[in-house]
Amino acid sequence: MSIGKFILIAGSAIFLSSFIEAGTGEKINEDIKRIARLLEEEKTEHQREKEQVSSAHKSLEERIKVLEEKIGNLKNDTRELKNKISSVKKEESKLGKDKKASEIFLAKEKKVLVEDIEKIEERIKFGFPFEIDLQLNRMDNLKRSLQQKESDLLEVMQEIYIQLVREVELGENSEIYAEERETMEGEIKKAKIVRVGRVMLFYQTNDGKETGYLLKNKEGYVWKNDLRRKCRTNIKKAIETMKGKRIPELIEFPVIVDSIIRTEGIK
Repeated sequence: MSIGKFILIAGSAIFLSSFIEAGTGEKINEDIKRIARLLEEEKTEHQREKEQVSSAHKSLEERIKVLEEKIGNLKNDTRELKNKISSVKKEESKLGKDKKASEIFLAKEKKVLVEDIEKIEERIKFGFPFEIDLQLNRMDNLKRSLQQKESDLLEVMQEIYIQLVREVELGENSEIYAEERETMEGEIKKAKIVRVGRVMLFYQTNDGKETGYLLKNKEGYVWKNDLRRKCRTNIKKAIETMKGKRIPELIEFPVIVDSIIRTEGIK
């Protein structure tokens, strides 16, 4: 090989070597730049994620703080509620005792009222015989009311008071009314009945043929029909006076003679 060819080959090798080295370096630089960009982008993304995490952390801390306040409030409310429940239980226990005492009291009062009603019934049965059935029916209704579990004690007491007022009024007022009566001969005739308070009850048939007066003997009240003429006349005057047909005047009746007192035991 000539020296010239050797030099040419060596120069070519050196040129190719320099070209290769120059191309590889440029690629490396580009790779470095690309990697640098990627790293920068990754750094930016990491910073953004870090800021998001920091923001989320702050938000979570705030939520935790709010929840802690709510928990604290709930604990306070729970304590207050427990205190209220305790107070309610105490009040419930007290009310239960009061209710039991009230039931015992009401039972005793009802018993007393029933006894009072029965006393009134006895007075009605053996007292002045006027509207006995009506009055006894009222008393029976009052006793039935007391037997009911949810009876209003105040209402029953008011009814008893009203009944007593009726009894008082019965002794203070007078009245005249029409009624059919059976005569001594067994006939049914229309008659005028007169009541003067709780002390007098007499009648006279519309035809004036029979006059009767209520008397009380040892067996109770009985009708006396065999009255004297003066007594019959006075009863007629009383009826006419109450009907407004006569001017009021002082009238004596009935005439109870000693014989009647002895034979009938009149009080």
